[in-house]
Amino acid sequence: MTDCDSWTDLVPVVAKPAIYAYKYRKLIHEYWKKVQVKVGFGTPTVIITGRPGSGKSVLASHYHGEANNLDWTEPGTSADVEIKPIAIGDWTKIVAVIPGQNSAERARALDETLNKTSELEGIIHVVDWGYTAIRESAIKRDMIKKKGIDTIEKIRAHNLELELKDFDSMLEKISMSIANGRGPKWLVIAVNKVDLFEKEIHEAEEYYHPSCSGVFSHRIKSFYEVVGSHNIRIKCLPVFSMPEPYVWNADTVSSQIDSYRMLRNYLRTFIDQIAEIQNGAK
Repeated sequence: MTDCDSWTDLVPVVAKPAIYAYKYRKLIHEYWKKVQVKVGFGTPTVIITGRPGSGKSVLASHYHGEANNLDWTEPGTSADVEIKPIAIGDWTKIVAVIPGQNSAERARALDETLNKTSELEGIIHVVDWGYTAIRESAIKRDMIKKKGIDTIEKIRAHNLELELKDFDSMLEKISMSIANGRGPKWLVIAVNKVDLFEKEIHEAEEYYHPSCSGVFSHRIKSFYEVVGSHNIRIKCLPVFSMPEPYVWNADTVSSQIDSYRMLRNYLRTFIDQIAEIQNGAK
């Protein structure tokens, strides 16, 4: 995608069924990857990164299939690396969801995948256009009462600033990995929680899209100047995995999508686009 108004073309009114070849080979491969994860073997070839509260674990749970279980509950902030087998196109990948908060576990996981293996194929970096969930009540009260971040506009501005810093840190780590002859072949910016801003979807796209002129886009262009666009493919895609309102203090932004079909369309189109990127990066 090179234009700035193409996100709406990615999500059809009716999801187009994907036809995958080599049916049984795929099933055998999927079973083997699940066995590897179950017994603790196998190296992640895809990692999911992003800030705490951006929705990494929920997104991964949908593609893993856990979210379809009747007893599934929405996960809270995770401090541990989550390993899940997830089907991307024809093949099942071992995917690691990296904790968002700064910790020894996060540092170890990023170092392991970026600097100590050559098997990393891609990164899904989750952002949310400022609608990051702040789950701890004490932190919420401190931000509202002591820091004066008392409206959704203010919390979104605060979150977007932290999101940029987190993305800068991630790009620096990827640059070092590529310089050392490793690193991913592709990077997908997953713009999550699009149900909260679908009516402003073009504004969000212009902010994140690698070919546009937003602040986030500028970071990607500067990154390309360092590593070379031939060394890594970057794409920005909209997605959401659970329609729910965003509440801050006395303000609420309601989900603008109440259709289960649209939810499934977004999820299916997102993973199909990643499969295309995966195939094109080989």
